[in-house]
Amino acid sequence: MAVEFGKRQSRDNDGPEAAGSPGGSGAPAHQGSPPGSPNVSLQDGLRFAAELAAAALIGFGVILWVAAHWDDIGRLARFAIVGGALAASIVVALFNAARTPGLILSFLATGGLLALIGQTYQTGADPWQLFALWAAIGIPWALAARSDALWVVWSIVGNLAVTLWLATFARVGWWSLDAGVTFAGWMISLAMAAAFSPVSPLRPWLGETRWAFRLATVLAVVQLTQSGLAALFTGSDVSVLYWLSLLILGALAGALVSLPRLDLPLLALLGLALDTMLISGLARALFTSRGDLTLSFLMVGLMGAGLVAGTGALILKLARDRAGGGPDLGVLSGREWPVILMTGIGAVLTALPLGGFLGLFLGAFLVKGAGAYIIGAMLLAGALVALRTNAQTSFVHQLAAIALTLGFGLIAFALFRDAPSHVTFVSGMLAFLAAGLAVAVGRSWTAGLLGAAAAFFAAAFLNGLMFAVPGPHAVPPTMRSLGWTLVLAAGAAWYAWSANLSTSRRIASPLAAVDRTTFDRALAGAMLAGLLGIMASAGPTFLLSGALGGFGPRGHLSLGLTPQLSAAGFLSAALALTGCGLLLLPRPTFQTALGVGAGAIVVLLSAIMPSLGAPVLVVAVALATGRRALGVGALIAAMWVVGSFYYWLGWPLAEKAALMFAAGITLGILCLVAGLRRPPFRLADGPPAPALLARGLIILGAVATAALAAQSITTNEKIIATGRQIFVALAPVDPRSLIQGDYMRLNFAVPQERRPRHEGSILGQRRWAVADLDDRGVATIDKVTDAPPETITSGQIVLPLRYKNRRWIVSTDAWYFKEGTAEKWQKARFGVFRVSGDGTALLVGMADKDLAVIQ
Repeated sequence: MAVEFGKRQSRDNDGPEAAGSPGGSGAPAHQGSPPGSPNVSLQDGLRFAAELAAAALIGFGVILWVAAHWDDIGRLARFAIVGGALAASIVVALFNAARTPGLILSFLATGGLLALIGQTYQTGADPWQLFALWAAIGIPWALAARSDALWVVWSIVGNLAVTLWLATFARVGWWSLDAGVTFAGWMISLAMAAAFSPVSPLRPWLGETRWAFRLATVLAVVQLTQSGLAALFTGSDVSVLYWLSLLILGALAGALVSLPRLDLPLLALLGLALDTMLISGLARALFTSRGDLTLSFLMVGLMGAGLVAGTGALILKLARDRAGGGPDLGVLSGREWPVILMTGIGAVLTALPLGGFLGLFLGAFLVKGAGAYIIGAMLLAGALVALRTNAQTSFVHQLAAIALTLGFGLIAFALFRDAPSHVTFVSGMLAFLAAGLAVAVGRSWTAGLLGAAAAFFAAAFLNGLMFAVPGPHAVPPTMRSLGWTLVLAAGAAWYAWSANLSTSRRIASPLAAVDRTTFDRALAGAMLAGLLGIMASAGPTFLLSGALGGFGPRGHLSLGLTPQLSAAGFLSAALALTGCGLLLLPRPTFQTALGVGAGAIVVLLSAIMPSLGAPVLVVAVALATGRRALGVGALIAAMWVVGSFYYWLGWPLAEKAALMFAAGITLGILCLVAGLRRPPFRLADGPPAPALLARGLIILGAVATAALAAQSITTNEKIIATGRQIFVALAPVDPRSLIQGDYMRLNFAVPQERRPRHEGSILGQRRWAVADLDDRGVATIDKVTDAPPETITSGQIVLPLRYKNRRWIVSTDAWYFKEGTAEKWQKARFGVFRVSGDGTALLVGMADKDLAVIQ
């Protein structure tokens, strides 16, 4: 029976069941759909997903091509190529059936065009300005599409603009923050989240924005928590930001609770953020009071444990009450996983100070002796008793989970301490211990946390076993995802096998004695850990890592994988092929050119990206068995892995662009052959935008983009053609840019006495440098003024200065160049500028010590 997508009236947050939850049996998901809501088949959903994927891959290829900065193509030719791709996507978007994928491609191509302008004419515009313009231009297109898919991409760009703006103007030192600028950034991020909320008055214009709301809220919470913690530990007079961020987070939690539908993932995230802020504030207060250190650790641990346990119990009570299930946790049907994850992270957070207290109180008995084993075993035993004898609604149950974490941590510490040269063996022991504890706790949701721990140590054990290395850092870079891949493959195999078993047939295996609910919860935790591990092994992903303010895993892909297949790549391709087979073979309607072609593209990408095959398999198994929450998580992991391809330093950007173009164009052609379909998901608050209005908005966005690009290009071309050429001495360094290819950071010879002691007062302001010019056109800056001088001599020139990254710069602080040509730019000793009559300075090249322009 084909699995179908729809909405359930009884679902308050995700709608779908969590992986391994009761009810996640593969029943048709359209049962209980609201009246008038269409039952969307898996075939229609995947067809529309293929259209979106084609647009995203082509747009990604455009941005990769821009980042490659091909110097062998002239400036205007580059603009023509990117502009042509943009124009073609706009034409496609004018057709109703292809509106959403066409506008996604248009939006991505616009970002590529703006980046190309900024990279070609290096005026020194701040990166946040590019992303702010990008977001502004994209608003008409997003309004025309009324698609959650486009709003998700837009929210990433918009929040990245805010993050970069704060990085430019909010920091007045290594840690200090400007309170006003930081608060303004918070308000902008919160306004974006509010616009996407279910109760927003803009919903009839925006359409369904469920995932955009979630993403915008997550990014706002991350920003508030980051800034609040930074303000807390500065010890400066702006620590009021800590209390303000705490107040805003609390108000945001209250607003989420008041929504018609309780969003458990967002509420759990806010609970974790509030707990982290409060525990950090308590720790700072106690550890800076010069009191007894041992007592301070104990107080932080106990109060933190109570706080985490209370937050988890409160959120679960709210969820049960909203679901109308009274004290029974089973009514949530496995959807309590966000609270489980929150409590698990909180348990680790509180176990650290409690472990510190035990270490200080017991000394050598714990640190060097058998105390870690004894106390760890006692804590595990007490936690198991509490978990098996107390109701799942009790506060004690939450505390028991924290005690379990501390006890497990003590035993892990002791084992690694006593066997430092047997990391693989110890990892295997801990994996078995976690799995055994998961069975012992019974039907408790804590089995999910223990399943995640078992998966973590199982992945480490598998890596160590296969490569016979003492630790994970010695595993070859291309193979570091292998342990997580095998964990996910094993879990997916179990789900696929168990779905084919009759409900009356008993599983003939040692697992028969294990309670099925316990096993499912433990496996769900293991799968979640596996997906997070795959994302961590892949490394930072395109755009989203920046929007998180630098958060995000740093995995092996950024170490410089070369374009060659590996054993991990073959395994990844095999898993992807298996997943495609699970979807294609039982469904003859999928065995079309589009279905087979899309599967072939996925397998090819999985062969190149070792971390991709396992999430693809999990997505297929989740779709085939009706575990939609697991499928969503695996899809997010797969998109993260593809986005991380941007940061593979071993692949030239041009080759990455060619691969994405080829995949996207092939998939797009297959979609055209199969026939485009309107988006199968009906908007929640009204019909799609009228065709005339939508086309008008599309044309408005196109005209705005063209006007902005034309104005910038013509202005800068005029400066290049008629501006006065001068040379400014510089001191370059040559790091790698993870945003726009290769670049040199430039440090100009500006008088040091003009560097302020207190930077907050001059952020965003300008100064003017009066430079003497010699016969060769070399400018020597000897005076900086607060206002443009009224008169200068014939041998002088006035250059505008901007304060950026704790120094004064002329026009720009970076020179971007084609990837792989860094060696020739190491000879640069002067920046070559063209200066217009009004003083605008444009960096057009680099010159060596003899003033010869480097070609």
